Amino acid sequence: MDPAVRVGRDLLAAAEKSYCAVTAVVSTIQVDVADVTKLAHPAAVADSLLDVRSYGQLFSAFPNKPTHYWLGTTLNVHVIDVPNARLIAEGYCAVNTRKADRRIC
Repeated sequence: MDPAVRVGRDLLAAAEKSYCAVTAVVSTIQVDVADVTKLAHPAAVADSLLDVRSYGQLFSAFPNKPTHYWLGTTLNVHVIDVPNARLIAEGYCAVNTRKADRRIC
């Protein structure tokens, strides 16, 4: 599963719990564009849109332990004001399993 799907669902659940947000669509909509106007169009009934994208996953061996592997992924999140088709927030996160405390968010 694409990690963007899980992260998007987790962010929506947190927004519902913390900010009383109400989701207009429960299922994931996959749109292969980065243009804010084109992203806002399918979500016309909503006030805002959460766009979560993953930029690939990494699977790599440790140089000193070729039988041990680590994983990594990079995510980008946009919050879009749908009625005005305008980007209002953006966040970036890169996470890997090299060390338990190694997160760049």
